[in-house]
Amino acid sequence: MILSTKKYLFFFSIILLLIVSSCKDKEVFTGVEDERPEAFGKLFIESSPSNARVFLNGKNMGVTTPAVIPYLLIKEYSITLKMDLFQDTTFSVLVKENDETKININYYNNSKVYGKIFVTSTPLKAGISLNNVNTGLVTPDTLKNNFPGFYSVKLSYPEHRPDSATVTVLGGKLTSVNLILEDTTEWVSYNYFNSGIRSNNINCVEVDHNGYVWFGTSSVGPVRFDGKKFEVMSANFVAINRINVTDIYVDNSGAVWVSSSNGLYKYYNNSWTDYSDVVSGYLNTVEVDNAGIAWIASNSKGLIRLENGNAKFYNSSTVSTSIFPTTNVYDLAVEKTTGKVWFTIQGENGVKSFDGTNWNTIKNADMNVSPSIGSLGNKINIDDNGIIWASFLPNPNAGILGGLVYYNGNKWSNGVINGFGVSQIRRITNSGKFNFLCSNFGVAIYENVFINTLLLNRYNSKLPADVINDIVLDKSGNLWFVSLNGAVKLKKGFF
Repeated sequence: MILSTKKYLFFFSIILLLIVSSCKDKEVFTGVEDERPEAFGKLFIESSPSNARVFLNGKNMGVTTPAVIPYLLIKEYSITLKMDLFQDTTFSVLVKENDETKININYYNNSKVYGKIFVTSTPLKAGISLNNVNTGLVTPDTLKNNFPGFYSVKLSYPEHRPDSATVTVLGGKLTSVNLILEDTTEWVSYNYFNSGIRSNNINCVEVDHNGYVWFGTSSVGPVRFDGKKFEVMSANFVAINRINVTDIYVDNSGAVWVSSSNGLYKYYNNSWTDYSDVVSGYLNTVEVDNAGIAWIASNSKGLIRLENGNAKFYNSSTVSTSIFPTTNVYDLAVEKTTGKVWFTIQGENGVKSFDGTNWNTIKNADMNVSPSIGSLGNKINIDDNGIIWASFLPNPNAGILGGLVYYNGNKWSNGVINGFGVSQIRRITNSGKFNFLCSNFGVAIYENVFINTLLLNRYNSKLPADVINDIVLDKSGNLWFVSLNGAVKLKKGFF
């Protein structure tokens, strides 16, 4: 037992000596050696103007100038700056050890950056303005040294409508502008794109006592023109905002009456009166007699008489079904001297009248005119000579051609104008000595009964469309035509 214990102690001592000896021979770990890391540098890039995208060796760095790109290896790099409208700018730069290399690219000092604008026109020799500054140049010419960006080029020429275009100038490139200026010697157009009229959809036109031209649009309500600017009248009266104006009438006092698809309104002494609470629904036309009584042709309530804000309705319920077989009164006209109201109504009902007491119906057979005209009454008007003009719609299935008739106080007669289709009349109106027929195929202008008749259409004039909705003569002697393609003015002396 003692011998065995001594043996174990001996072996343990030997093992211990070996461990101690091994520790003396091995180096002890004391931490990481402080070695010098690989060298880096960085770039600082700015530009005038700023916000140029930075590409390093063709790679988008995701930054814009001014920008810092750190931790770059010490070597030469290819830098590209990209900006919209500018040519790319590429250069090489050597990154220095532990240093910030600064680069400043000034596009304004580079003549190659600037672009040119070539401007021409019809007619030539139009004056050129750039960003509303007169250049003193005339077409054709080239505007040089334009920094990349957006420019407004405006051209003007005597007796022509000025026109402009916004152009984009690209760095180092040539941009071309070619404008055709509208000749306004005779005709002047007004539409959504070239003026402040705000709508191309115009149903009617009238001139007030102050010389303002009123346009009844189907989308922005009534619009007034003072000769220089257009005024959307709903800015002063929100109730007429975006209403569909069907007719405009100026009474003896100078008040402007506006009928619409949803009611009746009056403009007088710079303020509006809304009658839509008493005269509502779709109204076709309005006219005011010499006594100040307004007569309205209603689509759904028959003939309406408005006096001092009180409305009286004439229809099958209040008169008779023989006079009013339908409630849709198309159009009306009032005799200036007697106040007698003439009107047309939906269906084969001819022309009707009301003198305040008696109702009367006059059909084709009563007029002793061509039977082919039929009795589908449509538009009606009384000119300044007291002649009553009425149009009739066609009904091809029944052999009815429609047409035009007039009444001189003694008899009815056929209204025939060679070369003009009288079966598609949209409005009959007059200004002074002139009578106007607006149709689907142009207009007819004449004095009295077809004296000095002038026919205009889209092919022999600058009318904006085949379909003309209304005409008026303004106080300066200019003729205004309105359509679904805007308005156009024919200057005094050219008709």
